[in-house]
Amino acid sequence: LLLLLLLLLLLLLVVRRRYLARDSSGRLLIPAESAEGRRGDAWKAFVVVACVCPPSLWDRVEMATARKGSALAARELIRALLASLTGGSAIPQQVCLMALGHASPEHYSVLFEELLLLMDEYQRPGKQKRGNTRPEEARKMVANIMRLVADAMAPGTLSAQPLIRGRLLDWLRDTTLYLRSIAPFGEAFWEVSQVAYCLCAVSRCVAGQLVSHLTMPLALLRDSAAVQRVSSNKSSTSDAPSTPATAGGGPGSGTAAGDSSQHQLQGAAGSGGGSFAGQPMARKLLFEMFAAWCDEGTSRGAADYHARLNAGINAAIARAKDYDSDTRERLKQELVQSAELLDQASRLAMAAMLQGPVFDTDARRTAGPVLCWVDRLLQAAPLGISTGRLPAVPKDAVGRSALFQLLRSNLDMFLVCVDRCYYKDSHIAGASFQVRLSSI
Repeated sequence: LLLLLLLLLLLLLVVRRRYLARDSSGRLLIPAESAEGRRGDAWKAFVVVACVCPPSLWDRVEMATARKGSALAARELIRALLASLTGGSAIPQQVCLMALGHASPEHYSVLFEELLLLMDEYQRPGKQKRGNTRPEEARKMVANIMRLVADAMAPGTLSAQPLIRGRLLDWLRDTTLYLRSIAPFGEAFWEVSQVAYCLCAVSRCVAGQLVSHLTMPLALLRDSAAVQRVSSNKSSTSDAPSTPATAGGGPGSGTAAGDSSQHQLQGAAGSGGGSFAGQPMARKLLFEMFAAWCDEGTSRGAADYHARLNAGINAAIARAKDYDSDTRERLKQELVQSAELLDQASRLAMAAMLQGPVFDTDARRTAGPVLCWVDRLLQAAPLGISTGRLPAVPKDAVGRSALFQLLRSNLDMFLVCVDRCYYKDSHIAGASFQVRLSSI
């Protein structure tokens, strides 16, 4: 495999600056004439291989060929790919997104720095645009890159690279605030439903590494020093008893930077009122927002969810009255599939948000919103294979995972789990017994 990568990198040496163009802002761009015909297929392979390969391999290739500086630099390549997303390049947008999303971890710092310029397309809508991309499209591009990077990120990456952690927290905060301002399945929601899906996917992937940060209020996610300040204040008053808890790790959590301070944060943000200075923790806000996007997320039940969903889809179809019937039917199927995928992603993200100290006292109650949601999952009929693109995770499996995350992060709820082992519903009792055994 290493030999194959070296051979492919040798081909990259033909990618000189003369094959690139610059836009009106002076940024490198892959021009259409450089990506036509057979060269277009070569470009697709080049950009993917170049992003995946670490810079150390680039240096080895250049040293072997005695042509130092002849290949395209990593920063320039990332800039060219980002510019191609907004500049109408002949390189397919999906290829650029996949190349950036699966970039080598050594390129993460450069990628997140350059993403700030693309974020300006929707964070500062009055600013002169670099390309012909609408703010909503730029937001989708950034969200999909974040989703791919979070999925491919190795355990411990966020603890080892504070810059990336800070950029990711900024994106989580801003995206959450933006989506909270849009009514689920309303007129504006379908334009950003892809962003909502990406937020669910990112939250699920990084929840284990960001337990301590997401326990803070949403507005403090930008302040990376807030966790240390709270930990310092708690350590100075360590005489006060605290509720036992363990850091809620998750898939890929590794040794999260904030896990060591989670015990201190539980007293400040998790016990009692479940808030810091009167503000709910970020995980609770995310949990509640995700709950509105899946069919059993709220106490109003699946009937209310489907009523809201059908009303939103019908309203969207009504606005497309100028299209023919076949086009409207295809649009309806796309919206249904989009809602189904978001339903699955939000359910998994809700389970991930239970890593860490409980939101508040209601989350500890058997009749509280969290445990009632878990019960609805455990009592749901087998889901089987989804009618969408991907097989769905069974709801009862998500419910068991959620209960396990809740218990392992809050050992004081062990007795609650024991009581549920004797619940009259066999599904709830059986799942509680399995979770209790696995957590011992």
